[in-house]
Amino acid sequence: MFVNKSLFLLSVLFSAGLVQATEHTENRQFIQEQLKLDRQRFRELQTPEFLKQPRPVAPQEQSFLDAQAQQFRQSMQPGERPVEAALVFVSFSMPPDELKQRVQDAAALNIPVVIRGMVNGDMRATANAVAGLVKESNTGGVQIDPTTFRKYNITAVPVLIVTCGNQGDQVDRLQGDLMLHQALKRVAEEGDCAQTAKSLLGEEGE
Repeated sequence: MFVNKSLFLLSVLFSAGLVQATEHTENRQFIQEQLKLDRQRFRELQTPEFLKQPRPVAPQEQSFLDAQAQQFRQSMQPGERPVEAALVFVSFSMPPDELKQRVQDAAALNIPVVIRGMVNGDMRATANAVAGLVKESNTGGVQIDPTTFRKYNITAVPVLIVTCGNQGDQVDRLQGDLMLHQALKRVAEEGDCAQTAKSLLGEEGE
């Protein structure tokens, strides 16, 4: 009787082991089949647009981008810089049309346009962004100069700074939606640096 019970118990244990082994094998086969299907689906996927070979850049576009990148590198070099008669502070967070107009207006008056830093920390992306601003008129550009932002405590844009006096120690500051010509007119009429504004507007003799 004891022998029969022992044999029955061994039979049960053996059967349970077979069930577990079978389940393990089936699970492993299922996982392998899923992986195989995943690999097959991956091979069938078309290459998305953003992974395809980028559009070739025309030689003139490449020259412009290289020039912008060189300008950015130079503007980021440490050292003493001359005090500008006026500066326009902007950001790529501004509406594109407004930003484009301000860059063009500043270029017409030979006033530097300043941004705090690069687009996403990338020089090439910044050069491309600037190219988009000036490609129609082919004039203007921007300087990267975070130290000048700190010097004049620029925390919001757009801002026009007009300087005068010894080493530019006198400053007129206009912030807001006034376009550049209007802002300079106001400085010429009411500001401490009226003479500088008149000079920029070509009104010195008036």
